[in-house]
Amino acid sequence: MSICLGIDMSTQSCSAVVVDSEEASILWQDSIPYLNLADQYGLHPTTLTLRGMPRGAFEQPPLLFVECLDRLFGHLKEAGLTAGIDVIALSAQQHGHVYLTADFERSPIFTKATTRAPAELLTDCFAYPHSPIWMTSNTRRQARAIRAALGGSARALELAAADVPLRFTGVIVRRVAQDRPQIYRATRCIHLISSFLTALLSANPRHPIDYGNACGMLLMDYRQRRWSDELLAAVAADLPDGKEGLRAKLPSLASAYLAPQCLGEYWIHRHGFSSNCLVAGGGGDNPHTKSLVKGDLLSLGTSFVHMQETAIKQPTPVGANGMYDGLDRPFYFFPRTNGSLVWNQARGKLNYAQAEEILNQAPIGARFAIWQPLPESFPVSPAIAPVAKTGDAQIDYPALVDTVLALLYVWCHGCTTRAPDDPLYVTGGAANSRAVLERLSALWQRPVYQIGAAGAALGAAVAACAALSNQTEGEHLARALVRETKQVVASPAKMRRAAHFLPQVQERYAQFITQAKTGV
Repeated sequence: MSICLGIDMSTQSCSAVVVDSEEASILWQDSIPYLNLADQYGLHPTTLTLRGMPRGAFEQPPLLFVECLDRLFGHLKEAGLTAGIDVIALSAQQHGHVYLTADFERSPIFTKATTRAPAELLTDCFAYPHSPIWMTSNTRRQARAIRAALGGSARALELAAADVPLRFTGVIVRRVAQDRPQIYRATRCIHLISSFLTALLSANPRHPIDYGNACGMLLMDYRQRRWSDELLAAVAADLPDGKEGLRAKLPSLASAYLAPQCLGEYWIHRHGFSSNCLVAGGGGDNPHTKSLVKGDLLSLGTSFVHMQETAIKQPTPVGANGMYDGLDRPFYFFPRTNGSLVWNQARGKLNYAQAEEILNQAPIGARFAIWQPLPESFPVSPAIAPVAKTGDAQIDYPALVDTVLALLYVWCHGCTTRAPDDPLYVTGGAANSRAVLERLSALWQRPVYQIGAAGAALGAAVAACAALSNQTEGEHLARALVRETKQVVASPAKMRRAAHFLPQVQERYAQFITQAKTGV
């Protein structure tokens, strides 16, 4: 038996779940919305990223993550649970990273117990006080240069299982180094958000980056699971000390459920954890969410992502990314940047109950509507102003929901081998809406199973269990945790109507993409 704490540091909040692995039961859950700290950290209330950033730049303060982690542990202590936690695993938004100076390794947080808050101990440890996150897209010049250095898209897909996406860590690092060379020179270590926070917990400043999250850096050989000389050279071309200089700034690589390390004395002293508490490897939010299921998983969170189980030897489809989940199983990752934040804006002043009723009443596929405030990753396309928007949320909201769910299906179905009866698992905030799930079932022509909104934190708890035992035990726990999932199957009539809508969506969207690329 073990009590596992899974934590997720997402774009919008810090969430946690405590799981009893023997009973496969959830003992406690909590979430700290960043909105509660928006004024303190200068965050825009809609994007929850720093105000005043240049176009295409999206950043959050790493001290925000540190403070949320500390507050979360405080809540856990108030609940009387810290002393009983056996193992902790942490997930965080992918691609986001932190630039740290040599002072980081000398911080008291790694060496002794102190009553000072963790944010105070780390204030002077950053070469750059902000953390560029996955929404960053002002890197077109750097992406083109890296792709050219690799000899084109085919080589990028072969090596990194990704065609140099704008948001990947390595591409952003190149931009930071070119635009702010003083920051790059002062940087001793580049951590992902997940490995940075896990380093704090494990008192290991060079805590490894896990394979799954490293897939989103454009620096790791996907199949060999090691830092790639060729990718490092392409990213660091013309930068100080070249590829070896960049390699020296990177921690090592390891499994998300590597042999766990002891929790640092600082956290034991501050929050009352047991001296026997362990810390597992950590990883990305999407990989940890995928740990919960085998097969296909759709995450309807801040961004929308379809995750599809695959074999590592298969070539990566253009526009998709190859990754590993929190149990080291390979999968394809089909991302859509414009997700729930856009849906929420389309709802306008409608509350969730009103929006649910509107979806229940509106016919499926009655209208086409598209809105891309941010450039898209899959398929690669620029921002698109609202199309077919009436200004009436009762019309626009169901139209946007239908169009986006249909587009996700159109982009991904050519890569799937699933039969119509195979389940489609769904997580994320929008998965709480039965009306959304019913429309999804109709448009994807499959039964849908809701596995709740705490996917990444729950997946982290599964990885924590695997770290204490093995991959098989982690898989057993995952199956047990999702066994009570809610099944939704759309009526045959709704599926027939949805089937007529799919080709219309594909054709119209293709026209807009062509027009945007040609400037028509």
